Amino acid sequence: MNSKLIWITGLSGAGKSTIAKEVYSRLKQSLSNTVMIDGDAFREVIGNDLKHTLDDRIKNAYRIVKMCKYLYNQDINVICATMSLYQEIHEFIYDNFEDPLIVYLDVSMAELKKRNQKGLYSSGTNVTGIDLPFDEPSHTDFVLKTKNEDNLKNTVSLILERCKINDNNEAR
Repeated sequence: MNSKLIWITGLSGAGKSTIAKEVYSRLKQSLSNTVMIDGDAFREVIGNDLKHTLDDRIKNAYRIVKMCKYLYNQDINVICATMSLYQEIHEFIYDNFEDPLIVYLDVSMAELKKRNQKGLYSSGTNVTGIDLPFDEPSHTDFVLKTKNEDNLKNTVSLILERCKINDNNEAR
């Protein structure tokens, strides 16, 4: 299998989509068999039939990871930006993908509340990290502690380096 899974995860507002888009942009230039899946967009595409309860979030996470697996099995590189901070999802990834990279964006709650782009941290209920539990990845492949607007280029370069992809977009 020549494909790669890069699973970018973290709480809402951590910068998952922004980083995934840049990783995708760089990889797509030389590796045309690359796609990006964004958790929020995926929800919309599937029909947005689930709520934001813990059970529904886990169900949605399985949908996302199974779609990633479907694409991966066709030798497509998949970059996925999704919260999906559940141990069973991480275990599924390690059991079903060869050498996956789970990138955990570890951003402080104070910083997330400051960013609060979607208004989630002031909304009240069903907020992961506030009143819903989450699991940090236990195999801690790659943890990026970020503050404010850390250098996007540097973060993306670190991810590409970990994936053995250089800044000229060539696989090594």
